[in-house]
Amino acid sequence: MAMTAVLLGGGVLSHGSAAALWAFPGFQLLPAATTHARPSGRHRPAVAGLHRTTFLPPHHVTEVAGIPVLTPSRLLFQLAGHLRTERMARLTDKAWARRLVSGRSLHEMCDELSEHGRDGMRVMREVLEARPIGYSPPESNLEARWQELMQKHGLPTMRRQVELGGREWLGRVDFLADDCPLIVFVDGEHWHSSVLDRAADARQQAELEAAGFAVVRVTEHEVWHDVPAAIARVRAGWRLARRLAG
Repeated sequence: MAMTAVLLGGGVLSHGSAAALWAFPGFQLLPAATTHARPSGRHRPAVAGLHRTTFLPPHHVTEVAGIPVLTPSRLLFQLAGHLRTERMARLTDKAWARRLVSGRSLHEMCDELSEHGRDGMRVMREVLEARPIGYSPPESNLEARWQELMQKHGLPTMRRQVELGGREWLGRVDFLADDCPLIVFVDGEHWHSSVLDRAADARQQAELEAAGFAVVRVTEHEVWHDVPAAIARVRAGWRLARRLAG
């Protein structure tokens, strides 16, 4: 059905249908939506599910299972014309984590589409402002949720998944502050609940504290069910880290 819609429309799969084909969460393949190019100034009657654009260069199109479809980078900008910034931020992170897009592909797409006044530019500029080319997306829903909570509660932005150590490796930490020696771990229940897990966490925390860091651990339960406690503990950790920094 999706291929039929593309062939009849003479364009490429787009909008929610393309998002479903790329396995973006929350979208359906059918009824199919397609987009095809039209010369500037030419107008045709609107057809349900068929969209037209004056700018659709070949490198914005690829194929999945033999179906012509917008590339993930172009698709995200298209979806941003209809979705809120918060949801676009989550979709961007998921596509980035799956390596469907990259910092370079998104920022180059932003520059290219800016010249043509495409929909979704305001939203995607806001999303990409917090996601430079070297950005690393959250590795899990838990990390993504905690990142959103920090932003919502006015906490400073922290770097994620940072390798620490020079001659002696101290390990990878979930979140690291830029302005002081503060580390935040977000402990998922699956990886941090056994006796051995807790012992390993304690050893790592002792080593990091001996190296001059303030360390705060936030549990998965707190991220989903007791946010005030987690936020308060991180704020206290920030105060301690700033004292440590002198």
